[in-house]
Amino acid sequence: MAEGTQLAPPQAGTVYAPDEPLRFALSADVISNFQGRFALEIDRVDVSDLLSISGSGLVYAPVSPLTSGTHTLRLYELRKDEPPLVLGEWEVEVGGPQGAGPEGEGASPLDLTLVGQVDVEARRRLASNNLTRSSDPTALSGAAQLALEAQQGRVSVSFSGNAFLESEKALSLTGNVLDAGEYLADIVVGDEEGAGGLKAGLRLGHHGPATGSLIMSNYFRRGVSAWVSGFDGGLEASAFSVADEALVGGRDPLGQQSRSGHLRGFTLGTGALDLGPGTVKLSGIYYTGEEAQDFSVTPLGEGEEALSTAGEGDGWSGRLETRWLDGRLMLAGEHARSNLDEDGQGALAEESASATLLSASYDVLRGTSWGDDPVSLIVGADWYEIDTFFGSLGNPGVAADKEGASAFAQLQSGGMSLNFSARDETNNVDGLAGLPTERLRFLSLSGTYYPQIERENEEELAWLGEPYLTFGASGGRIDRDKTPIGYQGPDTDNDTWTVYGGIGSYYGPWSWGLTQTHSVYEDRTDALSDTRNDLTDISASWAVSDRLNLTSGLQFGIYEERQSARTSRQVNWLANIDAEIIPGTLNGALNYNLNLLTGGGDTPDRNVLSGELEWILEEASETRPRLSLALRGAVETNNGYTAPTDNESRYETYAVFRIQAPVRYR
Repeated sequence: MAEGTQLAPPQAGTVYAPDEPLRFALSADVISNFQGRFALEIDRVDVSDLLSISGSGLVYAPVSPLTSGTHTLRLYELRKDEPPLVLGEWEVEVGGPQGAGPEGEGASPLDLTLVGQVDVEARRRLASNNLTRSSDPTALSGAAQLALEAQQGRVSVSFSGNAFLESEKALSLTGNVLDAGEYLADIVVGDEEGAGGLKAGLRLGHHGPATGSLIMSNYFRRGVSAWVSGFDGGLEASAFSVADEALVGGRDPLGQQSRSGHLRGFTLGTGALDLGPGTVKLSGIYYTGEEAQDFSVTPLGEGEEALSTAGEGDGWSGRLETRWLDGRLMLAGEHARSNLDEDGQGALAEESASATLLSASYDVLRGTSWGDDPVSLIVGADWYEIDTFFGSLGNPGVAADKEGASAFAQLQSGGMSLNFSARDETNNVDGLAGLPTERLRFLSLSGTYYPQIERENEEELAWLGEPYLTFGASGGRIDRDKTPIGYQGPDTDNDTWTVYGGIGSYYGPWSWGLTQTHSVYEDRTDALSDTRNDLTDISASWAVSDRLNLTSGLQFGIYEERQSARTSRQVNWLANIDAEIIPGTLNGALNYNLNLLTGGGDTPDRNVLSGELEWILEEASETRPRLSLALRGAVETNNGYTAPTDNESRYETYAVFRIQAPVRYR
């Protein structure tokens, strides 16, 4: 490090203001021996372009305020064909805009970060033949993503969202050429963690509960919610109003229009409350809602009318979770109650039903090792009962009418991982007289193994590479448990099971894998045909160089229907080539797909070849977008159709102009 280079002290106080210029005084020795150019790093980020010479020193003037806290400065002299010479290195404290000290006097600075990406392409069809779908000869498409984070004092704001552009309306998600996609905005006001004060926030856009429940899934819906928490997250409450359906586009930006349906309610919860030997966590949720409706324009065009009735419902659930033995033992329970009227004010009556879930898990081997490898074994079990007519607008995916128990085990150590699960359940929870009771029993075991091979040198057992194994088996049986008197429906008695195994290895730039799967379905009632399915999957990839990558995959399947004695054979082959033909100037990609199906389920053979050649006009930088021209095309051939025109080749080629612009600001 050169001697005599000094950083000027702050203009006021003991810390630097966020927008204060940083001044470096150079010694006479540094100036007399200077042979190159100066460079400055702040927190390992090169900001040399903002460094200027002033008299016998240097000045760095930030274009945006530095964030509060400690920053590392490193000043270099760069000389041709020589390593950089460090002129000085400093740790500096940045505070408020007027040089506020560490105690925080003065207004807090604004910390703003903006990151995004805008991609737009214009395409023009050059040639085509025998297309099955009409498309615009000239089209414009693209997408934009944006993420923003800002903080000043006790207030923080974050936003993430996307938008899309598609001039070909048949391909547009909403039918609009330009429209919004999904977004999420958060505004939080409050003390830092550990301060013990309150926090409050407002959330707009696509979001859901932190964890799902029987009555409300954590599926993201567009809407509005507000929350408040205290005691460093020890107590939290929220209120929400979200749309019933998934929404994209700008039609209903807040998800509050009646046509989108609604779910409105509140949540209450605690953090992990310390009970001494263990902790307890409580949470609850209530909602009331209405389904979204489909609308159409009335015949006279004076308005819209609903095409469907809207279901209505409400419900609540409460959950208790405890942890004991330093968190190794978890015991939890949840109970939910729902009221659902599937046709709103229609003829169907409202159904009220309940659901209960009890769970337990235990970390058996925490803190133990096998040899040099830590080992983890977690076992657990669930018991659940969901009434026959249980239904929730907040969680439409929950499967009703089942009662049973399940167990699982997860073992991990070194390169080995094993997973086991078992389930036994029945239906007809409400014991309806005319409904048969079926029983499902299911077992599953799967695992992976990466042998840890100790080698004295790279050449030893080089042929083995870095191998891996995958394996698994699962089987289930459904049979009749109880048949009501006079029941005339079909019987139930079938088995299904699957077993698979795989092997492969990595050799630095290339790898390969082989997987074999065997599946069987047997129906002892002969209502459906017994089937057997064998699938062989072979894959390989090779990074020939930094400029050339090859990947390929081959699948061979045999499917048998024993009742009809019909056997089908299918072959799928995929091959991909990605190449940087001229570094920084010309890229190419070629993809091929072959699909052959013979035997009892014979269909026409299909070949698809697609590719692209891209000429880079300009690479992206902080101030300029990436510009490129491309020639893109695909050709499809089919053999085996009855109509000769269906066997003709289909192809299309496009000329494409792309703009890809990164957005960065801090």
